[in-house]
Amino acid sequence: MTDELPIVLLHGSATGSYSWAAVRMGVVQGIDYLERNLRRFMRPARRHIALDMRLGSNRIEYQPLGVVGIISPWNYPVNLSLMPVVTAIAAGNRVMLKPSKLTPATNAVLASMLGELFSEEQVATVSGDGTRTRPTSKPFTIPPSTSDSPRKL
Repeated sequence: MTDELPIVLLHGSATGSYSWAAVRMGVVQGIDYLERNLRRFMRPARRHIALDMRLGSNRIEYQPLGVVGIISPWNYPVNLSLMPVVTAIAAGNRVMLKPSKLTPATNAVLASMLGELFSEEQVATVSGDGTRTRPTSKPFTIPPSTSDSPRKL
């Protein structure tokens, strides 16, 4: 699978301007940075309190949110998909990743790579153009600012 990833990256966009070494180094350096600093990031932070509450103490405890939705763009589909996934998993969250519909070959490789590393409950990859998420009932209308008829969304 790692042999097919550079080929997809070179031909995955309209510009074909990917550099596999730059993509890999960006993600690997990000993972190394998170590994070195995660304990410090998740440490409870002390906060000052009001003078009339001086006998108490205040702190912020960072906790996982649950499921983090990540929508990645078409122009850097690997870096802007994997770095938020890595960050969310490092913080203890689960991830739902929606890559761009304009990079189907890269999306397939990312889905198979993430499927090998994580269970479907931990990282879910959703593909498609988003037509299933649009409401099927009455469309939402916005009152126009310059024309006479409302626009439908």
